[in-house]
Amino acid sequence: MNRALALAAALLFCAAAGAEPRFSFDSTPGKLPKDVVPKHYALRIVPSATLERFEGRTQIEVEVARPVAAIELNAVELDFHSARLYSGAEPTVLAAKFDRERETVTLAPAAGPIAPGRYRLDIDYTGRIAKHPNGLHQILYKQREGGQLVERIMLATQMEPVHARRLFPGWDEPVFRASFEITAVIDEPLTAVSNMPVSAVTVLPGGKKEVTFERSVPMPTYLVALFVGELEVLEDSVEGIALRVYTVRGKTERARYAMQATKQILPFFNEYFGVRYALPKLDQVAVPGGSFGAMENWGAISYNEARLLYDEAEPSLRQQQQVYGIIAHEVAHQWFGNLVTMAWWDNLWLNEGFASWMATKTTQRFYPDWKVGLRSVLWRQEAMSEDARRTAHPVQTPVASDARAMDVFDAITYSKGAALIGMLESYHGEEVFR
Repeated sequence: MNRALALAAALLFCAAAGAEPRFSFDSTPGKLPKDVVPKHYALRIVPSATLERFEGRTQIEVEVARPVAAIELNAVELDFHSARLYSGAEPTVLAAKFDRERETVTLAPAAGPIAPGRYRLDIDYTGRIAKHPNGLHQILYKQREGGQLVERIMLATQMEPVHARRLFPGWDEPVFRASFEITAVIDEPLTAVSNMPVSAVTVLPGGKKEVTFERSVPMPTYLVALFVGELEVLEDSVEGIALRVYTVRGKTERARYAMQATKQILPFFNEYFGVRYALPKLDQVAVPGGSFGAMENWGAISYNEARLLYDEAEPSLRQQQQVYGIIAHEVAHQWFGNLVTMAWWDNLWLNEGFASWMATKTTQRFYPDWKVGLRSVLWRQEAMSEDARRTAHPVQTPVASDARAMDVFDAITYSKGAALIGMLESYHGEEVFR
């Protein structure tokens, strides 16, 4: 049987077995109703002087498709002070009822349903800055000053999979994409970084400043990013895209290899995909501490600094390879996951498998002597090893609720996903598959 017949037979078998149904917004899994959809968020975040709590104001442009008795959205550990719905000059006051188990809040008017139409939902609230990487959290690190180590605090976000709801009330499920305009009020000497470039800085009384970022492209909530700290920056550009690597003070020299790698990787992806990187800038933030590897926030990727920074005074081929590989993985996510996002967590393998596969392809393209193509063999071995366990699951596995989303961030998703993609490419050939 020739390859064309084999492929036709395989496709017929898949059709008979029951293929993946076409995407349907209304039938996508999740806790939140699909009757009310967010279109745009305007967020204003004001951390307290102690960096333990924050004040927030969220203004959400929403579209109501049919009459509803209330609006349900996600919120965790947020104290609401007011919630108002605007369709004209006079607001409708909404009463809030929290469901801690579902991590949702229901906002209902005193009388009558909410009619179909376009509205603005304004919520004033306060929240807690966490000490662990969920939502907006503290990063504690030591800074050498005058021969002494001084403790410093940086603020960072980690939203994936379901922690945006700890920073702002919203539709914290990946199927809901909306644009964001973020404002942060911070101490004047500090630097703030978010998904988009800064559009305005306003000096405020009391040594504060208000930093506003440009309106973003539509994206899911888990990609929203905000970093605040005593940061230094290494700047460059490639193909008209502004590139920055942010570090804590005294470490920018170690960011030069990351910048060099990014200048090589980003143009390659622009050419390979035939779709240009979607934002005007790409920031990468080296976060002190070892609580995570990296996170592909659109336009503001965060890394454990040990995974991003490379000291050229102490050369290490292994470290070079690791830094290059993780940058390629996270930059690939700007297409796989960010530009195109799975509707629900059961298809996370499309994000992570493609990013892992593309990272290896890119490294092999520019550094063939590293022989990282052998990594695909390791993926297959790891995938088969995991498949042999009693706890094995399909690469696309049901995720009953967002509370179980973290369960699919495992070797099956990453390694088996990448191995499957590599096998498909090997079968069809690089150019056909591309």
